Amino acid sequence: MEYHHVEGMTPAVVAMLKKVAEESAKRTMVDSFLMIGIDITDPIKAQDAFAALRKLAASVDDPEKKADDYWVRTSRRRSEGTVGKLITALIGIGVLNFFYLVGVGIKTALSQLPPQPPPH
Repeated sequence: MEYHHVEGMTPAVVAMLKKVAEESAKRTMVDSFLMIGIDITDPIKAQDAFAALRKLAASVDDPEKKADDYWVRTSRRRSEGTVGKLITALIGIGVLNFFYLVGVGIKTALSQLPPQPPPH
């Protein structure tokens, strides 16, 4: 909207007020976006931020994502509690048992080799 004449104001005063209003609006917009972490003075970074926000907004309503998040949260809580410590202990026992059986297998295989004659 162009105002060429406002009662009691010269065109220079109107132009100055217009410039002040535009700068004020621009600064307010930049500051508002900076408060939510988006720097709109760099268009590429701003586009990346908005793309990430769109992706996040789309994933909020995704039932599969909600189910995955629920499963991860439940698993984390379970692993932090008594059940998690029990599962960790059982896995540790299983790993130790595996290495024990490998050692026994190697020892048995070596004991079945024919004896080597002494070197001359």
